[in-house]
Amino acid sequence: HLFGDNKFIGPAVNLKPVGLGGDNTTLFNTESRHTNPNKVIVSASMRFITDMSDSLVYMILPGGTSGDPMSSNYGDQVQLWLNGGYLKLNMNKIPTNDFELRTKFIP
Repeated sequence: HLFGDNKFIGPAVNLKPVGLGGDNTTLFNTESRHTNPNKVIVSASMRFITDMSDSLVYMILPGGTSGDPMSSNYGDQVQLWLNGGYLKLNMNKIPTNDFELRTKFIP
């Protein structure tokens, strides 16, 4: 997070540290400093898979879909991302029968 290094704001915006595999020579590319190889400083900001002949795409964010630390969607994809999971999204212009749209209004 942009304010993650701020000593006052950082604790509110940083998600808890998690263990990661990989290094700069693996498919799960991560980077660390030579002085502290166990602390990952760079990782993928999104994983995305698509077959251009299909209307489905698979994607995952390493945090969540919201940039608001108070939102339940701020870190809701972390565990799925750590487990190598993906969200399946249908990119059809016309929704299929199993498409469901929900809008939640909160006063």
